[in-house]
Amino acid sequence: ARGLFKNIVQRYNDVQKIAKKAAYKPTIFSGHLYQGIWYTSMGQNYMANYYENAGADYIYKKVKGTGTMNLEFERVYMDASNAEYWLLILNHPGELTYNVIKQMDERYCEFAAFKNRKIICTNAYSSLFFERAEQEPDVVLADLTYALHPDLNPTYQPVYFKTLK
Repeated sequence: ARGLFKNIVQRYNDVQKIAKKAAYKPTIFSGHLYQGIWYTSMGQNYMANYYENAGADYIYKKVKGTGTMNLEFERVYMDASNAEYWLLILNHPGELTYNVIKQMDERYCEFAAFKNRKIICTNAYSSLFFERAEQEPDVVLADLTYALHPDLNPTYQPVYFKTLK
């Protein structure tokens, strides 16, 4: 077990070194509406740590806490409307497309990340993200680094998170 853990740590650190080579840290936000509330990570949440380690500038990085924030759409729109990337974890029985996301809420189309086709997503319905990603943080980090900075590792094949086409 120690050997396996040590290898994961080494691979994670190797990916983090690659991400540090990025000349630019694009802005990113995450989450979506669920029953009228937008759930997103606080600044020290494990997902926020992934964003930082992958070479992104998370819009809520200064929010203290490791949990999740419950926000109104208007607040998120005010904070994230111009963010370059949007990370989504959805559970959808079918292919995720921009049209599917638009059908979830028309207002999503107003985000710059939607308009510029820079949504990074995993479909938990088919990706096994919730079942396996906890044991593969190095893979999650590699996926996010590739989505944000594909030029740093052009031959990488994402496992969980992909840029939506």
